Amino acid sequence: VGNWVGALIGAGIMPTAKHPDAATRNALGEFFHGWAEDADADGRTDLWGLLADIARALVVDGESFVQLVGFEGEPRVRLIPAELVDESMTRELGNGAMIVQGVEFDAD
Repeated sequence: VGNWVGALIGAGIMPTAKHPDAATRNALGEFFHGWAEDADADGRTDLWGLLADIARALVVDGESFVQLVGFEGEPRVRLIPAELVDESMTRELGNGAMIVQGVEFDAD
């Protein structure tokens, strides 16, 4: 499992801004790295730890669930273990919303 996680994730996402202004490129890089340090909604790890956890769940469970939370400010990422998703639950919720195999969708 560790070898697969390492092969899938490697060093993790390392974006490079392509903005023409050097100061803006640096500011974007600093912003991303600052956000990445606090990306975990539960405060357990950073973005790179989350990526490793996602890959590990994919290898072990065959799937990984991620919830984006906190859209008012900077979004945070929450991992939801596959065993917490009730695959037997499928139903309409009204107003276009529904639950399909334990995953809730809104009308959009």
